Amino acid sequence: MRKKIYVGATALMASLVLNACGGGQSSDSLNAQDHHESMKTATVVNVQDNADRLSANGNFAVAVNSQGVVYAWGDNSQHQLDGTTFASNTTTPMLVPSMSGIQSVKAGVNHTVVLTADGRVVTWGSNANGVLGTGNPASAAGPQQVPSMSGIKAIGAGDGHSEALHASGVVWGWGTIGSVGGQATPQLIQGLSSIKAISGAGQFLIALRNDGTLWGVGSNSNGQLGTGIAHNVYAAAPVQIAGIANVQSIAVGYNHVLALTTDGSVWAWGSNASGQLAQPLTTAYNAVPQKIANLKQVFSLFAGDSNSGAVYANGKVVTWGYGATGALGDSKVETGPVISPVAITASETGVSAGFGANSVYMIQQDGTVISSGSNAQGQLGTGNYMSHFTPANVVGVNGIGQLRLGLSQ
Repeated sequence: MRKKIYVGATALMASLVLNACGGGQSSDSLNAQDHHESMKTATVVNVQDNADRLSANGNFAVAVNSQGVVYAWGDNSQHQLDGTTFASNTTTPMLVPSMSGIQSVKAGVNHTVVLTADGRVVTWGSNANGVLGTGNPASAAGPQQVPSMSGIKAIGAGDGHSEALHASGVVWGWGTIGSVGGQATPQLIQGLSSIKAISGAGQFLIALRNDGTLWGVGSNSNGQLGTGIAHNVYAAAPVQIAGIANVQSIAVGYNHVLALTTDGSVWAWGSNASGQLAQPLTTAYNAVPQKIANLKQVFSLFAGDSNSGAVYANGKVVTWGYGATGALGDSKVETGPVISPVAITASETGVSAGFGANSVYMIQQDGTVISSGSNAQGQLGTGNYMSHFTPANVVGVNGIGQLRLGLSQ
Protein backbone atom coordinates (compact mmCIF):
# COMPACT_ATOMS: atom_id res chain seq x y z
CA MET A 1 0.00 0.00 0.00
CA ARG A 2 1.31 3.42 -0.90
CA LYS A 3 1.89 5.79 1.98
CA LYS A 4 -0.09 9.00 1.85
CA ILE A 5 0.44 12.37 3.43
CA TYR A 6 -2.24 15.01 3.93
CA VAL A 7 -1.45 18.60 3.07
CA GLY A 8 -3.54 21.76 2.97
CA ALA A 9 -5.67 21.89 -0.17
CA THR A 10 -5.60 25.68 -0.43
CA ALA A 11 -1.84 25.87 -0.97
CA LEU A 12 -1.91 22.99 -3.41
CA MET A 13 -4.65 24.56 -5.51
CA ALA A 14 -2.78 27.84 -5.58
CA SER A 15 0.39 26.29 -6.99
CA LEU A 16 0.86 22.61 -7.78
CA VAL A 17 4.55 22.54 -8.52
CA LEU A 18 7.85 20.80 -7.75
CA ASN A 19 11.19 22.53 -7.19
CA ALA A 20 12.37 25.56 -5.29
CA CYS A 21 10.64 27.97 -3.01
CA GLY A 22 13.14 29.18 -0.45
CA GLY A 23 11.84 30.15 2.84
CA GLY A 24 11.71 32.22 5.93
CA GLN A 25 9.47 30.31 8.34
CA SER A 26 11.07 27.26 9.91
CA SER A 27 9.21 23.96 9.72
CA ASP A 28 9.70 23.84 13.49
CA SER A 29 6.75 26.26 13.65
CA LEU A 30 4.37 23.44 12.73
CA ASN A 31 2.22 22.43 15.66
CA ALA A 32 -0.78 20.29 16.37
CA GLN A 33 -3.21 23.14 15.71
CA ASP A 34 -1.62 23.89 12.32
CA HIS A 35 -1.86 20.24 11.38
CA HIS A 36 -5.47 20.02 12.54
CA GLU A 37 -6.44 23.07 10.50
CA SER A 38 -4.72 21.73 7.35
CA MET A 39 -6.54 18.43 7.71
CA LYS A 40 -9.93 20.17 7.47
CA THR A 41 -9.41 20.77 3.74
CA ALA A 42 -6.85 18.13 2.96
CA THR A 43 -5.58 16.86 -0.34
CA VAL A 44 -4.05 13.38 -0.40
CA VAL A 45 -0.55 13.13 -1.88
CA ASN A 46 1.12 9.80 -2.61
CA VAL A 47 4.44 10.09 -0.79
CA GLN A 48 6.22 7.34 -2.71
CA ASP A 49 5.23 8.73 -6.10
CA ASN A 50 6.57 12.16 -5.22
CA ALA A 51 9.69 10.73 -3.56
CA ASP A 52 10.59 9.28 -6.95
CA ARG A 53 10.18 12.67 -8.64
CA LEU A 54 13.65 13.98 -7.75
CA SER A 55 17.00 12.26 -7.28
CA ALA A 56 20.48 13.64 -6.69
CA ASN A 57 23.93 12.08 -6.48
CA GLY A 58 27.41 13.51 -6.54
CA ASN A 59 27.05 17.04 -7.90
CA PHE A 60 23.96 16.79 -10.10
CA ALA A 61 20.21 16.38 -9.76
CA VAL A 62 17.44 15.09 -12.01
CA ALA A 63 13.67 15.56 -11.69
CA VAL A 64 10.48 14.68 -13.55
CA ASN A 65 7.24 16.67 -13.71
CA SER A 66 3.69 15.36 -13.54
CA GLN A 67 3.55 15.17 -17.35
CA GLY A 68 6.60 12.91 -17.46
CA VAL A 69 9.06 15.56 -18.69
CA VAL A 70 12.60 15.33 -17.27
CA TYR A 71 14.86 18.16 -16.09
CA ALA A 72 18.48 18.00 -14.88
CA TRP A 73 21.11 20.41 -13.54
CA GLY A 74 24.59 20.57 -12.01
CA ASP A 75 27.69 18.65 -13.11
CA ASN A 76 27.55 17.34 -16.68
CA SER A 77 31.15 16.22 -17.13
CA GLN A 78 30.04 12.63 -17.84
CA HIS A 79 26.93 13.44 -19.92
CA GLN A 80 24.81 12.58 -16.89
CA LEU A 81 22.40 15.49 -17.40
CA ASP A 82 21.07 14.72 -20.87
CA GLY A 83 23.46 12.29 -22.53
CA THR A 84 24.06 14.62 -25.47
CA THR A 85 25.97 17.78 -24.57
CA PHE A 86 29.40 17.80 -22.94
CA ALA A 87 29.43 20.79 -20.63
CA SER A 88 31.06 20.93 -17.23
CA ASN A 89 27.89 22.10 -15.53
CA THR A 90 24.66 24.06 -15.72
CA THR A 91 23.32 26.16 -12.87
CA THR A 92 19.70 26.08 -14.07
CA PRO A 93 17.50 23.09 -14.88
CA MET A 94 17.64 21.97 -18.50
CA LEU A 95 15.11 19.90 -20.41
CA VAL A 96 16.32 16.40 -21.23
CA PRO A 97 15.49 15.99 -24.93
CA SER A 98 13.19 13.27 -26.23
CA MET A 99 11.97 12.44 -22.74
CA SER A 100 8.24 12.06 -22.09
CA GLY A 101 6.04 9.64 -20.22
CA ILE A 102 8.62 9.22 -17.46
CA GLN A 103 7.39 8.00 -14.08
CA SER A 104 10.48 8.12 -11.83
CA VAL A 105 14.17 9.07 -11.90
CA LYS A 106 17.34 7.86 -10.20
CA ALA A 107 20.78 9.49 -10.19
CA GLY A 108 23.83 7.22 -10.06
CA VAL A 109 27.30 8.56 -9.34
CA ASN A 110 27.80 9.66 -12.96
CA HIS A 111 24.78 8.25 -14.78
CA THR A 112 21.00 8.60 -14.84
CA VAL A 113 18.30 5.91 -14.90
CA VAL A 114 14.62 6.66 -15.58
CA LEU A 115 11.48 4.53 -15.60
CA THR A 116 8.73 5.08 -18.14
CA ALA A 117 5.04 4.90 -17.24
CA ASP A 118 4.72 1.71 -19.28
CA GLY A 119 7.52 -0.09 -17.41
CA ARG A 120 10.57 0.43 -19.64
CA VAL A 121 14.02 1.64 -18.51
CA VAL A 122 16.10 4.39 -20.14
CA THR A 123 19.67 5.39 -19.20
CA TRP A 124 22.36 7.91 -20.11
CA GLY A 125 25.70 9.30 -18.87
CA SER A 126 28.94 7.53 -18.04
CA ASN A 127 28.98 3.84 -18.91
CA ALA A 128 31.83 2.84 -16.62
CA ASN A 129 31.36 -0.78 -15.57
CA GLY A 130 28.45 -1.13 -18.00
CA VAL A 131 26.02 0.78 -15.76
CA LEU A 132 23.86 1.92 -18.69
CA GLY A 133 22.88 -1.68 -19.46
CA THR A 134 22.77 -1.16 -23.22
CA GLY A 135 25.50 -3.66 -24.14
CA ASN A 136 27.50 -0.85 -25.71
CA PRO A 137 30.72 -0.05 -23.81
CA ALA A 138 30.63 3.62 -24.79
CA SER A 139 28.99 6.37 -22.77
CA ALA A 140 25.57 7.32 -24.14
CA ALA A 141 25.32 10.00 -26.81
CA GLY A 142 21.71 10.38 -25.72
CA PRO A 143 19.04 8.59 -23.67
CA GLN A 144 18.90 4.92 -24.67
CA GLN A 145 16.41 2.21 -23.78
CA VAL A 146 17.80 -0.74 -21.84
CA PRO A 147 17.07 -3.83 -23.96
CA SER A 148 14.70 -6.56 -22.77
CA MET A 149 13.44 -4.46 -19.87
CA SER A 150 9.63 -4.34 -19.63
CA GLY A 151 7.12 -4.73 -16.85
CA ILE A 152 9.44 -2.82 -14.51
CA LYS A 153 7.92 -1.05 -11.49
CA ALA A 154 10.99 0.47 -9.75
CA ILE A 155 14.61 1.34 -10.49
CA GLY A 156 17.87 1.80 -8.59
CA ALA A 157 21.31 3.28 -9.25
CA GLY A 158 24.58 3.42 -7.36
CA ASP A 159 28.34 3.48 -7.81
CA GLY A 160 29.04 1.05 -10.66
CA HIS A 161 25.60 -0.57 -10.80
CA SER A 162 21.94 -0.13 -11.80
CA GLU A 163 18.83 -2.19 -10.99
CA ALA A 164 15.28 -2.77 -12.14
CA LEU A 165 12.52 -4.37 -10.05
CA HIS A 166 10.11 -6.40 -12.17
CA ALA A 167 6.40 -6.57 -11.36
CA SER A 168 6.86 -10.29 -10.65
CA GLY A 169 9.16 -9.48 -7.71
CA VAL A 170 12.51 -10.42 -9.27
CA VAL A 171 15.37 -7.95 -9.62
CA TRP A 172 17.56 -7.37 -12.65
CA GLY A 173 20.99 -5.75 -12.34
CA TRP A 174 23.80 -4.56 -14.57
CA GLY A 175 27.26 -3.26 -13.87
CA THR A 176 28.46 -5.04 -10.73
CA ILE A 177 25.91 -5.90 -8.04
CA GLY A 178 25.27 -9.16 -6.20
CA SER A 179 25.62 -12.16 -8.51
CA VAL A 180 25.99 -9.82 -11.49
CA GLY A 181 29.66 -9.13 -12.15
CA GLY A 182 30.65 -6.42 -14.62
CA GLN A 183 27.77 -7.08 -17.01
CA ALA A 184 26.84 -4.50 -19.65
CA THR A 185 23.31 -5.93 -20.11
CA PRO A 186 20.67 -6.81 -17.50
CA GLN A 187 21.06 -10.09 -15.61
CA LEU A 188 18.85 -11.56 -12.90
CA ILE A 189 20.27 -10.99 -9.42
CA GLN A 190 20.18 -14.52 -8.11
CA GLY A 191 18.40 -15.17 -4.81
CA LEU A 192 16.09 -12.15 -4.83
CA SER A 193 12.38 -12.92 -5.19
CA SER A 194 9.05 -11.63 -3.88
CA ILE A 195 10.64 -8.17 -3.72
CA LYS A 196 8.41 -5.09 -3.48
CA ALA A 197 11.01 -2.29 -3.16
CA ILE A 198 14.70 -1.74 -3.83
CA SER A 199 17.21 0.95 -2.87
CA GLY A 200 20.75 1.01 -4.21
CA ALA A 201 23.67 3.33 -3.53
CA GLY A 202 27.41 3.06 -3.01
CA GLN A 203 28.35 -0.48 -3.99
CA PHE A 204 25.44 -2.39 -2.48
CA LEU A 205 21.69 -2.93 -2.80
CA ILE A 206 18.97 -3.43 -0.19
CA ALA A 207 15.74 -5.20 -1.17
CA LEU A 208 12.45 -5.26 0.76
CA ARG A 209 10.44 -8.45 0.47
CA ASN A 210 6.66 -8.69 0.56
CA ASP A 211 6.90 -10.26 4.03
CA GLY A 212 8.59 -7.15 5.48
CA THR A 213 12.10 -8.63 5.70
CA LEU A 214 15.21 -7.00 4.25
CA TRP A 215 17.90 -8.58 2.12
CA GLY A 216 21.20 -7.15 0.92
CA VAL A 217 23.88 -7.84 -1.68
CA GLY A 218 27.21 -6.20 -2.43
CA SER A 219 29.70 -4.40 -0.20
CA ASN A 220 29.58 -4.82 3.58
CA SER A 221 32.60 -2.66 4.36
CA ASN A 222 30.78 -0.70 7.06
CA GLY A 223 28.24 -3.28 8.19
CA GLN A 224 25.59 -1.97 5.79
CA LEU A 225 24.34 -5.49 5.05
CA GLY A 226 23.36 -5.85 8.71
CA THR A 227 24.95 -9.26 9.25
CA GLY A 228 26.44 -8.39 12.64
CA ILE A 229 29.97 -7.86 11.34
CA ALA A 230 31.68 -5.38 9.01
CA HIS A 231 34.17 -6.72 6.51
CA ASN A 232 35.29 -6.24 2.93
CA VAL A 233 33.96 -9.57 1.69
CA TYR A 234 31.57 -8.88 -1.18
CA ALA A 235 28.20 -10.60 -0.81
CA ALA A 236 27.23 -12.07 -4.19
CA ALA A 237 24.32 -13.99 -2.67
CA PRO A 238 21.60 -12.14 -0.71
CA VAL A 239 21.93 -12.05 3.07
CA GLN A 240 19.08 -11.22 5.41
CA ILE A 241 19.43 -8.11 7.55
CA ALA A 242 19.21 -9.35 11.12
CA GLY A 243 17.06 -8.04 13.95
CA ILE A 244 14.43 -6.13 12.01
CA ALA A 245 10.95 -7.07 10.71
CA ASN A 246 7.75 -5.44 9.45
CA VAL A 247 9.69 -3.01 7.29
CA GLN A 248 7.60 -0.60 5.27
CA SER A 249 10.19 1.36 3.31
CA ILE A 250 13.96 1.85 2.97
CA ALA A 251 16.51 4.51 2.06
CA VAL A 252 20.17 3.84 1.31
CA GLY A 253 23.18 6.14 1.63
CA TYR A 254 26.66 5.44 0.29
CA ASN A 255 27.56 3.16 3.23
CA HIS A 256 24.50 3.19 5.50
CA VAL A 257 20.84 2.20 5.52
CA LEU A 258 17.62 3.60 6.99
CA ALA A 259 14.44 1.56 7.42
CA LEU A 260 10.92 2.57 8.39
CA THR A 261 8.79 -0.08 10.10
CA THR A 262 5.01 -0.29 10.11
CA ASP A 263 4.78 1.24 13.60
CA GLY A 264 6.48 4.43 12.36
CA SER A 265 9.87 3.68 13.95
CA VAL A 266 13.16 4.42 12.19
CA TRP A 267 16.13 2.04 12.22
CA ALA A 268 19.67 2.68 11.00
CA TRP A 269 22.89 0.73 10.43
CA GLY A 270 26.17 0.89 8.51
CA SER A 271 28.68 3.74 8.67
CA ASN A 272 28.35 6.44 11.33
CA ALA A 273 31.45 8.40 10.29
CA SER A 274 29.48 11.66 10.13
CA GLY A 275 26.74 10.86 12.63
CA GLN A 276 24.34 9.64 9.93
CA LEU A 277 23.05 6.92 12.28
CA ALA A 278 22.16 9.61 14.84
CA GLN A 279 24.74 8.18 17.24
CA PRO A 280 27.87 9.69 18.81
CA LEU A 281 31.00 9.39 16.67
CA THR A 282 32.45 6.97 19.19
CA THR A 283 30.28 4.48 17.32
CA ALA A 284 32.10 4.11 14.00
CA TYR A 285 29.43 1.84 12.56
CA ASN A 286 26.55 -0.45 13.45
CA ALA A 287 26.58 -3.89 11.84
CA VAL A 288 22.98 -4.60 12.91
CA PRO A 289 19.94 -2.29 12.82
CA GLN A 290 19.47 0.05 15.78
CA LYS A 291 16.31 2.06 16.47
CA ILE A 292 16.73 5.84 16.42
CA ALA A 293 15.16 7.26 19.55
CA ASN A 294 12.57 10.05 19.33
CA LEU A 295 11.82 9.47 15.66
CA LYS A 296 8.21 8.32 15.51
CA GLN A 297 5.25 8.70 13.15
CA VAL A 298 7.61 9.14 10.24
CA PHE A 299 6.18 8.89 6.72
CA SER A 300 9.29 8.56 4.59
CA LEU A 301 13.09 8.49 4.76
CA PHE A 302 15.96 9.71 2.60
CA ALA A 303 19.72 9.22 2.76
CA GLY A 304 22.89 10.62 1.17
CA ASP A 305 26.61 10.01 1.26
CA SER A 306 26.96 11.08 4.90
CA ASN A 307 23.49 12.34 5.78
CA SER A 308 20.07 11.04 6.74
CA GLY A 309 16.59 12.53 6.84
CA ALA A 310 12.94 11.90 7.60
CA VAL A 311 9.58 13.36 6.59
CA TYR A 312 6.92 13.39 9.31
CA ALA A 313 3.21 12.86 8.84
CA ASN A 314 2.60 16.59 9.42
CA GLY A 315 5.07 17.59 6.69
CA LYS A 316 7.96 18.52 8.93
CA VAL A 317 11.29 17.45 7.40
CA VAL A 318 14.36 16.78 9.55
CA THR A 319 17.97 15.91 8.75
CA TRP A 320 21.11 14.81 10.56
CA GLY A 321 24.73 13.83 9.81
CA TYR A 322 27.30 15.87 7.89
CA GLY A 323 26.30 19.53 7.82
CA ALA A 324 29.44 21.62 7.33
CA THR A 325 28.46 22.71 3.80
CA GLY A 326 24.82 23.49 4.54
CA ALA A 327 23.72 20.02 3.44
CA LEU A 328 21.31 19.74 6.38
CA GLY A 329 19.27 22.74 5.25
CA ASP A 330 18.85 24.12 8.77
CA SER A 331 20.33 27.59 8.01
CA LYS A 332 23.21 27.02 10.43
CA VAL A 333 26.95 26.83 9.88
CA GLU A 334 27.51 23.44 11.46
CA THR A 335 31.09 22.93 12.65
CA GLY A 336 30.84 19.16 12.92
CA PRO A 337 28.53 16.19 12.57
CA VAL A 338 24.98 16.67 13.84
CA ILE A 339 23.55 13.58 15.54
CA SER A 340 20.23 15.07 16.66
CA PRO A 341 17.68 15.73 13.88
CA VAL A 342 17.29 19.38 12.86
CA ALA A 343 14.46 20.88 10.80
CA ILE A 344 14.96 22.10 7.24
CA THR A 345 14.20 25.82 7.01
CA ALA A 346 11.23 26.21 4.69
CA SER A 347 8.19 28.36 4.06
CA GLU A 348 6.03 25.32 3.35
CA THR A 349 5.77 21.84 4.82
CA GLY A 350 7.44 19.02 2.91
CA VAL A 351 6.28 16.05 0.88
CA SER A 352 9.67 14.38 0.33
CA ALA A 353 13.38 15.19 0.18
CA GLY A 354 16.75 13.90 -0.99
CA PHE A 355 20.49 14.46 -0.68
CA GLY A 356 23.29 15.04 -3.17
CA ALA A 357 26.92 14.57 -2.13
CA ASN A 358 26.95 17.78 -0.06
CA SER A 359 23.51 19.21 -0.75
CA VAL A 360 19.88 18.67 0.18
CA TYR A 361 16.64 19.12 -1.77
CA MET A 362 13.09 19.28 -0.42
CA ILE A 363 9.82 19.01 -2.34
CA GLN A 364 7.33 21.28 -0.62
CA GLN A 365 3.58 20.81 -0.23
CA ASP A 366 2.89 23.34 -2.96
CA GLY A 367 4.98 21.29 -5.37
CA THR A 368 8.08 23.50 -5.39
CA VAL A 369 11.60 22.46 -4.42
CA ILE A 370 14.22 24.20 -2.31
CA SER A 371 17.91 23.32 -2.02
CA SER A 372 20.96 24.16 0.08
CA GLY A 373 24.56 23.10 0.50
CA SER A 374 27.62 23.09 -1.73
CA ASN A 375 27.08 24.57 -5.19
CA ALA A 376 30.48 24.34 -6.88
CA GLN A 377 28.98 22.62 -9.94
CA GLY A 378 25.65 24.43 -9.94
CA GLN A 379 23.96 21.41 -8.35
CA LEU A 380 21.56 23.54 -6.29
CA GLY A 381 19.87 24.76 -9.47
CA THR A 382 19.67 28.33 -8.20
CA GLY A 383 21.10 29.98 -11.32
CA ASN A 384 24.53 30.68 -9.83
CA TYR A 385 27.45 28.99 -8.05
CA MET A 386 26.76 30.44 -4.62
CA SER A 387 26.54 27.85 -1.83
CA HIS A 388 23.64 28.21 0.60
CA PHE A 389 23.18 27.34 4.26
CA THR A 390 19.56 28.49 4.06
CA PRO A 391 17.55 26.70 1.37
CA ALA A 392 16.93 28.70 -1.81
CA ASN A 393 14.63 28.32 -4.80
CA VAL A 394 15.45 25.96 -7.64
CA VAL A 395 14.82 28.18 -10.66
CA GLY A 396 13.03 27.39 -13.89
CA VAL A 397 14.49 26.57 -17.30
CA ASN A 398 16.81 29.36 -18.47
CA GLY A 399 16.63 30.81 -14.95
CA ILE A 400 13.08 32.09 -15.41
CA GLY A 401 10.81 31.79 -12.37
CA GLN A 402 10.66 28.52 -10.49
CA LEU A 403 10.77 25.03 -11.87
CA ARG A 404 7.24 23.69 -11.61
CA LEU A 405 6.67 19.97 -11.82
CA GLY A 406 3.35 19.18 -10.15
CA LEU A 407 2.57 16.59 -7.47
CA SER A 408 1.10 13.11 -7.70
CA GLN A 409 -2.09 12.69 -5.68
